[in-house]
Amino acid sequence: HGTLGWIYLICGEYKTAKYHFDQFQNISCQINQRDLELGRLMNWVSYNKELGDYESAQSYYEQVIQIWDEMEDQEHKANITFDLSLFKHQLGDNQAALELSRDGLRILGDQKRHKVRTNGLTYLGHALTELGELAEAEEVYIQSLSLCHETHRPRQAIEAQAGLARVHMARGVTEQALTQVYKILAYMEANTPPKGSSFCLDGTEEPFRILLTCYHALKANDDNRADVILTDAYNLLQERADNISDEHLRGCFLNNVAANREIVGEYEALGLENSLRS
Repeated sequence: HGTLGWIYLICGEYKTAKYHFDQFQNISCQINQRDLELGRLMNWVSYNKELGDYESAQSYYEQVIQIWDEMEDQEHKANITFDLSLFKHQLGDNQAALELSRDGLRILGDQKRHKVRTNGLTYLGHALTELGELAEAEEVYIQSLSLCHETHRPRQAIEAQAGLARVHMARGVTEQALTQVYKILAYMEANTPPKGSSFCLDGTEEPFRILLTCYHALKANDDNRADVILTDAYNLLQERADNISDEHLRGCFLNNVAANREIVGEYEALGLENSLRS
């Protein structure tokens, strides 16, 4: 049930994801095992974080940390540390995100866990970018991309490519940002599933932020695909919001998640701009 819940969560099937997480919780409560308890908590961390209910996610993280302090599995501990780093970044606490990413890399040490390390480097890049440390951010994003290419993980590479695009945008070098965005668009075009299947960016940590990054870079370069990307992002966002039955959580999803909120704002501004032109 836990694995199924995660699959449905990354595909935006939030009602079904919650059902499977509830089932996993029922099972884990009957079996007193530390790993099942940790799995249950991480399920709810991911669910609430995805839907923008950061207050609930924080309470689950506090319980996770208690277990994590008892763990001897360094890979697992590093992975959770990186996850918490991304969470702090999403809350805007980038100094904490920076320290957690560096802690996670220290915990991981020389272990050849490329997927985990790639996440850690990417999240470190996110924090560095927001703190204005653009040269170091570029360096760690490039390290992350190198690992992705080495281990043939093109989807995981998209997060770092979007990060590099944001670094270039922050420097005002919009043409270089566009180079990274074209790589993302090429991946999306090559991997667009048939109608009714999963979205091609499912499995990335922040698909809507990736789309927003593409939109900004395209718009800065007067590329007419910008409005198409924004419209597609908005429609997908509304489709996923419609799949959240709880009104409070639906509001969290649209208003608390920074990228989601910005997509709505940009789309509404685009509609107003178009109506004024006509």
